Amino acid sequence: MTDEFNLSDSEIVVMRILWTLGDISSEEIIAAIPDFYQWSPSTVRTFLARLTKKGITSSTRKGHKFIYHAQKTEDEVIQLLTSELLHKICAMKQTDVVINLIDYGEFTADDKSRINRHLSAKTEVDKVSCDCLSKFHICNC
Repeated sequence: MTDEFNLSDSEIVVMRILWTLGDISSEEIIAAIPDFYQWSPSTVRTFLARLTKKGITSSTRKGHKFIYHAQKTEDEVIQLLTSELLHKICAMKQTDVVINLIDYGEFTADDKSRINRHLSAKTEVDKVSCDCLSKFHICNC
């Protein structure tokens, strides 16, 4: 995981608009942002520039407008964000993350079946090792 991918909450708001509406201009993105954010157009354009620099979006000029396109799908970003989160915490706490996601999420019967299939297919290990300070062989988890 590279530091360049590190998405801010604001950038994720912009990406959710792009994933929902498809290829659109910065003006259309600005218009779609909920009013409670109170972001100026230049702030939104800054977010778009950062997303483009990170390779998450691209833009093409069409007349006097820039049209933005998501270079990464929502599923790809979810996978990268999940991986990023799991690398930030002790391996012994990953189960807690999964349980929290289940506790906070809403699931249909199909969703639950899909989760159960993935869990059943996952190979079990005898022990999950702490990786907090593995260099020093110290664990308080």
